[in-house]
Amino acid sequence: MEIPIEVKRLGKIYYKGELTGFTGDFVAYGNLKTNIGNLKTDISLKQDVVSGSTKFKGNLTSEKFDLGSIVNLKETVGKISINAKVEGKYKGKKLFANIKGSINDIEFKQYTYKNIKVEGELTEKTFEGSLNINDVNLGMDFLGKIDFSKNIPVFDFTADISKLQLYKLNLVKFDSLLTLSFLLSARFSGNSLDNLLGKVELFNVRYKSSKINEKFGDISITSEKTTSNNTVQLNSNILNASMSGKICFLNLITSLNKTFNKYVPSINFIKETQINNEHNDENDFNFSVDFKDTKSICKEFIPELSIDNNTKLNFNFNSTKNIFDLTINNGNISYSGITAQTPEIKLNTENDELKYSINSIKLQLAENICMRNLNIFGSTQNNNGEINFSWDNPDTAIYKGNVSLIFKLNKVNNKTFPSVFLEANPSMLVLSNAEWYVNDAKAEIFDSLINIKQLTINSDSQYVYVNGKISKNPSDTITVLLNKLNLTNSNLFLKKYGLELNGLVSGNLYISGLLGKTKLLSNINIENFKINNEDIGNAHIISQWNNNSNNILISGSTNRGNIKTLDFNGQYYTNGNIDFDVALDKLKLNLAEPYINSIMSDIKGIAGGNLTIKGSTSKPIVEGTIKIQKASFLVPYLQTRYNFTTDVVVKPNSFNFSDVAIFDSEGNKATLNGNISHNNFNNLKFDLGIETDKLLMLNTTEKDNELFYGKAFASGVIYLTGTPKNFNIDVTTKTEKNTKIFIPLSSGSEVEQQNFIHFINNTNDTAKQVIEQKIDLSGINMNFNFQATHDAEVQIIFDSKVGDIIKGKGNGNLRLEITPTGEFKMFGDYTIESGDYLFTLQNVINKKFDIVKGGTISWNGDPYMAILDISAVYKLKASLYDLMLDSTYKQRVPVECVLNLTNNLLKPDFLFSIKLPEGDSKPNNLINSLSNEDLNKQIISLLVLNRFVTPEIYRNTLQSNETKGTNAVGMNSSELLSNQLSHWLSQISKDFDIGVNYRPGDELTHDEVELALSTQILNDRVTLNGNVGVGGNQATQSSNFVGDFEVDVKINKSGKLMVKGFNRSNTDIINDTAPYTQGLGLFYKEDFDSFSKLLQQYWKAVFTHKQEDKIKENK
Repeated sequence: MEIPIEVKRLGKIYYKGELTGFTGDFVAYGNLKTNIGNLKTDISLKQDVVSGSTKFKGNLTSEKFDLGSIVNLKETVGKISINAKVEGKYKGKKLFANIKGSINDIEFKQYTYKNIKVEGELTEKTFEGSLNINDVNLGMDFLGKIDFSKNIPVFDFTADISKLQLYKLNLVKFDSLLTLSFLLSARFSGNSLDNLLGKVELFNVRYKSSKINEKFGDISITSEKTTSNNTVQLNSNILNASMSGKICFLNLITSLNKTFNKYVPSINFIKETQINNEHNDENDFNFSVDFKDTKSICKEFIPELSIDNNTKLNFNFNSTKNIFDLTINNGNISYSGITAQTPEIKLNTENDELKYSINSIKLQLAENICMRNLNIFGSTQNNNGEINFSWDNPDTAIYKGNVSLIFKLNKVNNKTFPSVFLEANPSMLVLSNAEWYVNDAKAEIFDSLINIKQLTINSDSQYVYVNGKISKNPSDTITVLLNKLNLTNSNLFLKKYGLELNGLVSGNLYISGLLGKTKLLSNINIENFKINNEDIGNAHIISQWNNNSNNILISGSTNRGNIKTLDFNGQYYTNGNIDFDVALDKLKLNLAEPYINSIMSDIKGIAGGNLTIKGSTSKPIVEGTIKIQKASFLVPYLQTRYNFTTDVVVKPNSFNFSDVAIFDSEGNKATLNGNISHNNFNNLKFDLGIETDKLLMLNTTEKDNELFYGKAFASGVIYLTGTPKNFNIDVTTKTEKNTKIFIPLSSGSEVEQQNFIHFINNTNDTAKQVIEQKIDLSGINMNFNFQATHDAEVQIIFDSKVGDIIKGKGNGNLRLEITPTGEFKMFGDYTIESGDYLFTLQNVINKKFDIVKGGTISWNGDPYMAILDISAVYKLKASLYDLMLDSTYKQRVPVECVLNLTNNLLKPDFLFSIKLPEGDSKPNNLINSLSNEDLNKQIISLLVLNRFVTPEIYRNTLQSNETKGTNAVGMNSSELLSNQLSHWLSQISKDFDIGVNYRPGDELTHDEVELALSTQILNDRVTLNGNVGVGGNQATQSSNFVGDFEVDVKINKSGKLMVKGFNRSNTDIINDTAPYTQGLGLFYKEDFDSFSKLLQQYWKAVFTHKQEDKIKENK
């Protein structure tokens, strides 16, 4: 009896165990050891005498059994560990078994799958049942049948694949993140595309890779057959495709090549040895594709390609008649940055000719280069053909052309593509309104050789003449002659680089071995050379071959008048090495602006110096010194201009700056140190530091930046780091004098408190819109850490038109972050030392509140989500008579309306209170006893009428209230006018604030006029605050003139030692007998963290001065 090959592969077999029963009916319990692994058996075997089959039942266990050796697939299949219950029968090669168990691990393609459960019926060629895999890289639930028992296999199953990590399973060798998940339903038969029949559906397809993470939805493939027709359909969210007719996939490529070869015999897309002559089945079908959403799939597999939705492809092919017809139309198609807008592409056979055409409304070749109304058409027959190009750009300047070529193709042995002979028919181009004519030149293209014969393109006196060979052979030379070629013709191609050239180029070039080791001889002149409209002068470049040193000698210069702005000479070697000396003289710096305009603009100044350039053209090594004179530039986002003069040390990979004095537009100085490094003049990297005692760091208006603007002076350090595409500005500073920052809040926000104040906001998203629309910070990260001091004034503007503004000076540590996308974040606390708030309500009430020292504004991210905790006081004089109904209270006394603003900046909570003069407890007790509703009524009356309203409990004792409000409108209107007039007068000069207040009288009081003035003089050492008023004559007063003033004098420059004098009106109506109180005081202030540090500070100051005095005496 012959031993099966599978058994032979076991090698030596050792069995240890028990065999109980009879020869035809026994139980095998033991261990089977082989060369490729061990099996543990507990199986009963029973022979059926009638049928001749053997029945079996029991358990089968293996540990690392080499399954690949048994099935002879060692490179693919590895070891298996299984524990299963089996029951069935076999006869010869026939097998039928029920199996239920688990596969602990199995190796496939060098990956070990784990946690597999199997249950079903198994024969030698079928399996029907379930398979569950719970591996870390594969999750699958399989249920169904696979049948290989017939000539054409049958598949009927579903598989829920929750996770399929192809790279980790070694199923693909690219993209470690490639993962699939889907539900698969398969009902088909076949083992090739030609006999496939049925339907395959994938539901909820999810595709994740390093490039995309997409849900592709459902995908279905259906194949149907009749005796004369095949139909294959693909339906998905990506595209729909259909193929119908007589189809032979096995012979399809051969058929296509044969048909194409009939019209172009010199081209074979497949090698003759690959042509399948055994299958000559007919192909006669229609293939159509309707592209839907291909963005993600193109990004994954062909990132250079982009196909618009609704693009359609239709292809008809008949291999017997050797005809085909291809049409692509409707949608835009892009490849490698070239976009055809709504093209119509045709390739078809007609009358023994292969015809082709491309029509497009617009072919975008580059950012600023396009061909409109493009029409390409031609035909080929028996290796001969013609092709025509025409386009017409009806722009402000005309660009159009009509070029005609004829060609002949010659087959080259063992080459896929033939040699090409081209001949240009006389043609015309129009470039920027200028007509250019092309002569009937000829060219030959073969492999790496291009032979051009007497090509001339001319426009009036301008012309380009080309003749010669382009190849790797050093003996092949191409000659180029130029005559008065206007460089403006190249600007269309240079716009994206920020370059604009002007000038007339004349000369000649002789280039040998252009595709290999190049040799160049040239003599070029450029008349009136300009770069970005900056006059460079006349340029002259000469090169010649040096046989002794086997290199090219190159020299050149540019002259602007009598100034040789650039002079260079050196050698270029055939291996790409260079050795040049360069001299600069008064070369304008703004030539560099296009490369750094995202960081600085409006660059001015000149440069001179001497440089050496060595290394190679790909890795130049530049060294020397550049002398920069009268340089200045503008920082666009900050609107600050700086100027400097310095020497820049140029090293092979950096430009170095040492102690460069930089001045702002007001003469303040900063010192710059650091370098700008590069990698062969690519990948510029900034590492610069600036230190200053005072520098203008912000100089913007509302037009520049609606988010925040103003004028800011600061001291501290600035670090400029990163690349032009990822530039970082890190600032750590302290504000200095004359700093004013404005934060506009547009039309305010919707605020409601105490049921009587309403602010309506119509543009809640203004702040975000400002960031998104107004600020262009592409590639710039800005981080500001600054210490705000009393020298800086901050204004929060609710409505600039009516002066609804919070002004304040204070202290705080703040951090601002501004990202390249325009996201603005702010962190820190600002404590207000002094300030005011011009409160407006519905454009009717206009009241000026003085901010109480110690108020805070806190930021924690969003600048418009700041938290307020501010108290402000509106001071007025009002009679207490309406409040007390007592004639002793008819005199006007100072009253304070206190406004507390808390919570969100855009939506603050408002809480009012009233403060009266101390000394008389009755009015204060009455105010404190009022309910919130009555207190609100008093606030409204004071703000609107400038008087109290009689409480409800006293109203019944009044005989008449009808005349109380007669003057209310006049009083409020006069204060509205007074505050607006004060706001306007204060705009006249930044050196003083003026306030005017007119208060009309009533039945209890007379008219009053009050003038307030605040200013600083003698270099801000003396501060004056005061107001004077004149009232109508009253019998109880000796004078109708009142006046309050304060004088603060700084004895030393720091303001730590001050003298203060004042005259104030008395407000205690009960106890004060004199109308005024005067005072004079001496103040000294010192800031310190601990008492011991204060003593150390004094000790150091005293003894340092003594040592300095001794040194002066010794001198």
